[in-house]
Amino acid sequence: EVEVHRKPHVSILTSGNELLDLDEPLAPGKIRNSNAYALRELVQETGCEAVSLERSRDEESELRRKMSEGLRYDALITSGGVSVGKHDIVLKTLEAVGVEIRFWKVNIKPGKPFAFGVYANPAGGGLVPVFALPGNPVSTVVTFLQLVRPALQKMMGAGPVSFPALRATLEHDIAKRDSKRHFNRGILRGENGRLFVRATRSQSSGVLSSLVDANCLFIVPEDRMDPKAGDEVEVELL
Repeated sequence: EVEVHRKPHVSILTSGNELLDLDEPLAPGKIRNSNAYALRELVQETGCEAVSLERSRDEESELRRKMSEGLRYDALITSGGVSVGKHDIVLKTLEAVGVEIRFWKVNIKPGKPFAFGVYANPAGGGLVPVFALPGNPVSTVVTFLQLVRPALQKMMGAGPVSFPALRATLEHDIAKRDSKRHFNRGILRGENGRLFVRATRSQSSGVLSSLVDANCLFIVPEDRMDPKAGDEVEVELL
């Protein structure tokens, strides 16, 4: 006999008035709903079943209806609407449908507005974890990899899971003057038995190409400021 675990079914809800799907003509002030596709692939690569919900506008009644649908599954991931703008209503709507927000904001960059909560299913079956991710594409991916994926792996019965971590030498200076933990998109290469890393051209959390071009994340911890060329940094392979 062996121990088995059922694959968690994870619902995915993206929100934002600005979002358009791939088959819709792009218009001024609109962007592609790239997070829906990225999260679906990431959830499936983790080993879970992804349940893609229709995207929601920034309207509480619509969000409530779709969140209630998503909470019928083993976990819910939302993307967008968790910052402090006028249209950022995801957290208060989660609370309105019965989710207890356990924390909001983490000391990382990108991805600071991440929130986590739980929902007590009235029909029984325990608590449903809810992961509320920022809407910027890079923030969505980074918070999924660092915070959501380990939780989903735990739900599947896996033990402690770590990234393939390496040490590499920076090829150039990095500007960092805050006390956050930075996850920089990088390009890792080997030369003469040594590893070197450089940042992708843009580190903006809204520039998806910075992640597409990268093969790693390199980490600058909270207490380290302005690392210089030649310094060693920790690297996580993508």
